[in-house]
Parts: sequence; C-alpha cells; structure tokens
Amino acid sequence: MSDKQFDCPQCGFQTKALHEGYCEACCTSNQAALDDHNHQHDRWAQLSDSQRASEINRAHR
Repeated sequence: MSDKQFDCPQCGFQTKALHEGYCEACCTSNQAALDDHNHQHDRWAQLSDSQRASEINRAHR
C-alpha cells in the first residue's frame, strides 16, 4: 500500500484516500447537502401555486 497523502480541495486537510475527489468528511457533508436540496426541490415541486405564494409571503415577514 502507498503512504501517499492527498489534499482535500474543499477543506485543505490531508487524507489517505479521496472519495469522489474529497476527503470522507467533506464527501459525506456534500452528499447530505445534495440530499437536502433534492428533498426541498421535490417538496416545492409538489406545492400548488397558492401554497408556494403563501410560503413566499411568510418568508418576507
């Protein structure tokens, strides 16, 4: 096995292995953020126009 270290391009810390190009912690964090984004997108897509308008109005208060 190689003792090669990689620098994570996101956090800058050294890691023994990259996961999708990032250290394991950043990869896990990025996946969680993507999963949340996809969930919010799907939820928003299922709302009616009036429900969307209501949420926008609540956010402006």
